[in-house]
Parts: sequence; C-alpha cells; structure tokens
Amino acid sequence: MQGDELGNKDFTTARAMMFQGRSVSRLRAELADSVDERRVAMCLWAGMHGRLIPLISDLPANNQTIEVILFVSWSQGGDLRV
Repeated sequence: MQGDELGNKDFTTARAMMFQGRSVSRLRAELADSVDERRVAMCLWAGMHGRLIPLISDLPANNQTIEVILFVSWSQGGDLRV
C-alpha cells in the first residue's frame, strides 16, 4: 500500500504481489515501476498497532508474507523518521 505525505497508510491502494528473492533494491525497483515513480522509500508495517520500520536490508530467506508501505521520496512521508 502507499503512504501519503504525512506518513499515513492508504488502505485503498493495497495490492498483493509475489516477489522472488531477497534483494531490497530489486523489490524497490519493481514497486517504483508499479506506481510509475522513480524514487520511493519503503517501510515494513508490523500490524495494526505496529510502527513503520524502514526497509533497508535484505529480506528474510523464508516465504512469510510481509506488508510494505511505499512512500514517494519527494513527499514528507518519504522522509519519515521513525
């Protein structure tokens, strides 16, 4: 799902996708292409009451579902300090 300029999550933009591999940079490139933006920032969402955690290291080596919030880098949300 996408985040707005204030760092809020927009549940109406939620989509599911399959991603093979552990590369965060490849995931970022695929997600940026899917929303037609060049620069995006990604955060993990740890559930309804969880904090947003910047996604900067490789993904785990399992098939667990993760929820990623995508921010356009030029927005205030893209510069979010969590």
